[in-house]
Amino acid sequence: MKNPLKSVSFWFAIIGILLFFWGGVMHEKVHQAIFKSYGIDSKIEYLKEFPDMVTIGEELCPENTNCELAHNINEAISYNLDSFYFLIYFGLLAIIFILENKGEKNEN
Repeated sequence: MKNPLKSVSFWFAIIGILLFFWGGVMHEKVHQAIFKSYGIDSKIEYLKEFPDMVTIGEELCPENTNCELAHNINEAISYNLDSFYFLIYFGLLAIIFILENKGEKNEN
């Protein structure tokens, strides 16, 4: 049996997990930038709501602005792209895993 630390699929999976968390951080940074563009200070809670990350503005979005719309667009785009990225990522992971195990069988 192959050492998992020498496995390409193992490291590809680790990189995928890290990219997933990085994507969450970037999603919240966009919310923070939206608040900032309307002059609202905000903070990101990474662990308080674990496993969710939350951006909390010091005040609500001003009325008669597109602030809420900008937040909703961020949600719509980010969450739908996540599903697309998951499909691509797990497809690649499956292909790498199959090719890696096929090569291992041929060596024996």
